[in-house]
Amino acid sequence: MSKADQVRRELMAEFRQGALERIEKINFAWISLETDGTDSASCEELLRQLHTLKGEARMMGFAKLSHIAHRAEELVISARDQQFAVSDAYGDLLLATTDTMLHMV
Repeated sequence: MSKADQVRRELMAEFRQGALERIEKINFAWISLETDGTDSASCEELLRQLHTLKGEARMMGFAKLSHIAHRAEELVISARDQQFAVSDAYGDLLLATTDTMLHMV
């Protein structure tokens, strides 16, 4: 295995591990917001994790994953603008989105 291949493999493993951790944090933050829509710390954490995942995916060349994270970020911003007084469909959609991101990772 060439040095470049080894570096790519290490970067991929690091990205995958980080992405899995971010997706877990996204799920926990959303669940926290479903319980308490006024939890600004969870909202900030959720948006930060989505934004970072979006950027990291884009940097790694995973355009589809980056796009999905971007759309999830828009969904959360919409829910935040409604003070998280949103239908269960928002939560279902966000959790389905994180399932899709997990599958992609």
